[in-house]
Amino acid sequence: MVDCAGGDYGNEGCNGGLMDDAFKYIIDKGISTEDDYSYKGSTGKCNTSVKKSLKITSFVDVPQNSTSQMVSALNVGPVSVAIDAGSLFF
Repeated sequence: MVDCAGGDYGNEGCNGGLMDDAFKYIIDKGISTEDDYSYKGSTGKCNTSVKKSLKITSFVDVPQNSTSQMVSALNVGPVSVAIDAGSLFF
């Protein structure tokens, strides 16, 4: 995701990005497993020849402070959490 979900998808590698944009990339292109394309901790050039064996078909944003919708989302699949690391309070 760090190397490949920038450009048309709006993310900026190690400089940040949005989960929704990353999910749109996965819907369009798929994603590789950690074994096939390991995380390096730095932004590099996207290796487009790596097998992308995982795909999603949709995603949903859970409204802030909605416990019932969070529980519903957890019953369907994995949940991602965003942290604003640029905040003065971080």
